[in-house]
Amino acid sequence: MKDMQIEAWRDISAEYFVCQFLNGSELDQGGQKGLHILQAAQHPAMMPSTKPVRAPFEILLANPLELVNFGQLSVETDALIVHGLNLDNILLCIAMQAMKQGLPIIFTEDGFLRSIEPVDGKHGLRFTQAHSLILDKNGLYIHADAPSVIEGTLASERELSADELERARRLITRIHAERLSKYNHQPRLRRTLGTPGRQHVLVVDQVVADKSIAFGWATDDTFREMLDAALRENPEAEIFIKAHPVKSQGHFADVAETDRIHLLTEPMNPIDLIDQMDKVYVCTSQLGFEAAFCGKEVHVFGMPFYAGWGFTIDAQKHPRRTKRRTVEEAFYFAYIACSIYVSYETQGVCEIEQAIDELITLRKTYQRRVLGGGTKKHLEWMLYRSAHLPSEGRAA
Repeated sequence: MKDMQIEAWRDISAEYFVCQFLNGSELDQGGQKGLHILQAAQHPAMMPSTKPVRAPFEILLANPLELVNFGQLSVETDALIVHGLNLDNILLCIAMQAMKQGLPIIFTEDGFLRSIEPVDGKHGLRFTQAHSLILDKNGLYIHADAPSVIEGTLASERELSADELERARRLITRIHAERLSKYNHQPRLRRTLGTPGRQHVLVVDQVVADKSIAFGWATDDTFREMLDAALRENPEAEIFIKAHPVKSQGHFADVAETDRIHLLTEPMNPIDLIDQMDKVYVCTSQLGFEAAFCGKEVHVFGMPFYAGWGFTIDAQKHPRRTKRRTVEEAFYFAYIACSIYVSYETQGVCEIEQAIDELITLRKTYQRRVLGGGTKKHLEWMLYRSAHLPSEGRAA
């Protein structure tokens, strides 16, 4: 009972903090204001995080990063970094202290082209360090209640030039061709899914309790509603559920496979998967936006940053998102204007084009050095094995 009360207190307190602070009072165009504040800070502070999380900040900041442990902010602290919205009670107290002292708080989240492995990968900093960040003075793009920098830019009167639109289209084409996503260690999908000639519909699961679900106006029930809608609206189609590798950690653990419903639990390149689908159903997953800029019909049941602008079919409406945008415009604002890229070669800020080049090169290095450069079949098996073994059973 006590643990339940503590968790409830954390949820209520985090929501209180979000409502008090993330009020959208100041639009930070492109996150550059947040970057300038951090680079000008003499004593920037951050809660202790793993090295892959801290590494890009240590590159960006002009002064050493102070790690705030259990206690108060130092009197010299002049900026606080809050990474993600997983506010536990310690971070919450420190963030609220910073708010009361009038210190600038910069919310950060990993960008959309992040790294080779996730942050908990086992093959070293080079493959797990974030190479893209989103900095925001108002909140995070996963939080639909607060007007984040991406939402504010999309809702603004800014129009893209012909050159900017062409740049967006060129980058979309390259990301699609190179099969790049947030993480880039997944094996290529080298088999044809389903029955040729039938319509294929993808339903995307997410990890239970993922913060982007609640902050994106969705619940556990939303996933069931999404699957029911996919089945009802596509009566002749084969339904593919992109499930979590450990089914119990997802929302469709009790769904049985049939001749029409297929569960996909093995790791696979998300762009390869998208290419074999006709429609995609999501709650808040980034995969929905990737499907949209890959030209698929996307049905959205939560309220991620890309919903509400007219290029997706949305189950909900957002009162602030009344402007119509194309998927190319949304891509430009999210991936280019509002994202900051950190080069692991020059150890500084770079453009998205350079970040893509480096990710492609790094992925080749990962495949050659980490996986031994074996056959494609061996490579796919090693990636599958790495994803399914418990972390304590993986090779370091």
